[in-house]
Amino acid sequence: MHTSGRAATPRVPLSSPRPVVVHTTQQAILSAAEALDGSGRHFQRDQWQRDSADANAGWGATCVLEGGRLLEKAAANTTVVRGTLSAARAQ
Repeated sequence: MHTSGRAATPRVPLSSPRPVVVHTTQQAILSAAEALDGSGRHFQRDQWQRDSADANAGWGATCVLEGGRLLEKAAANTTVVRGTLSAARAQ
């Protein structure tokens, strides 16, 4: 972790797989928001995964904090999807 100013940012090597970067960054955001809120409340985490037989399978996490001291309602959600990007979608 790098601590510059108030928030800590994750130090993830650029060579890391993108899903690792996404997950690590989300966890850092959640931790920083909980600390900033100061109420002792934590994000409710709902992790999900698509069927691995699906060509566009993926995973994600929906995280919500409600009723905090500073944060009335906050969310930090992620989705990682694999698949082939068609030429038409790339434009």
